[in-house]
Amino acid sequence: MKTSHAGVALTALFSTAAIAQENCGLVGYDTGANPAILVYTDATLGTLEACGDLCSTTETCLSFGFSTEQCLLYNVTVTDNVNLMESPYTFYDLTCLAAGGATNRIRRVIKFFF
Repeated sequence: MKTSHAGVALTALFSTAAIAQENCGLVGYDTGANPAILVYTDATLGTLEACGDLCSTTETCLSFGFSTEQCLLYNVTVTDNVNLMESPYTFYDLTCLAAGGATNRIRRVIKFFF
């Protein structure tokens, strides 16, 4: 059985995107074991894009959480730092921002091969 290059490329891209998005968009509260290194109470930073941009320009930031009123930056990843429950906060690893780029690359590859 022959495997096409398109199939291999798509499998690799989908696998990468799934791994990168493992800790993206988790709703809950931080555990308290690793408190936020920076807390901003500013409604203009209470979005994925704004809080994510702030994290990406903060040298020690590895993850972030936000609500409509706050942006919280952490020097640890989301793994084992968030208790999943109903909450106004949504948490992302910094790598999730790159995952959106991976999704766009997948769309371009699919369009190219099909």
